[in-house]
Amino acid sequence: ISGLGAIMVNYYLDFSAILWGKKLSGKAYLQKVLAVLPLAPWNWTRIYFSSGYVIDFFSAKPLGGENDPLRIGYAAYLEKGGKRTKIGGLSIDSCFEGDKKLWLLRGPNFYLSLQSYAVQTFVMKAKTSFKYDEYLVSVKDFESKIGGKMLKLKDVGTGSGIVEDSSGYLI
Repeated sequence: ISGLGAIMVNYYLDFSAILWGKKLSGKAYLQKVLAVLPLAPWNWTRIYFSSGYVIDFFSAKPLGGENDPLRIGYAAYLEKGGKRTKIGGLSIDSCFEGDKKLWLLRGPNFYLSLQSYAVQTFVMKAKTSFKYDEYLVSVKDFESKIGGKMLKLKDVGTGSGIVEDSSGYLI
């Protein structure tokens, strides 16, 4: 959305390293967003499974509250090997607070249960205030019927990722 004052760049990296004498290898995802526009709240979830599946979900929360029931700008996808399948009708809910927060992303024929294990909070203030929380999460359960195919946690493997949750406005 560079014409509106924002641009996002995604990097997908394969890596190998030695950490504390142990060999590691895997995949990394790095995202950089540059924006010169007012910030309005959102929820964004990106989950990676060991089998290569990825779930990506975004919704805007225009009323600005932490529990804003109105969601717009909604998008959700299941990706694997460069193939992207749109998922309709999802919503995200949470309970509890802090690094033990539970998340549920659900909709028709879709269920994804997440548990956070770390959280980083950022508060940005000018004339207004904007709160942005990044939750690192692990997948507790998953089941979905997408494109006529039933997928369960045992089919996609272990999963982890991030849930972004923001509130307020920054103008």
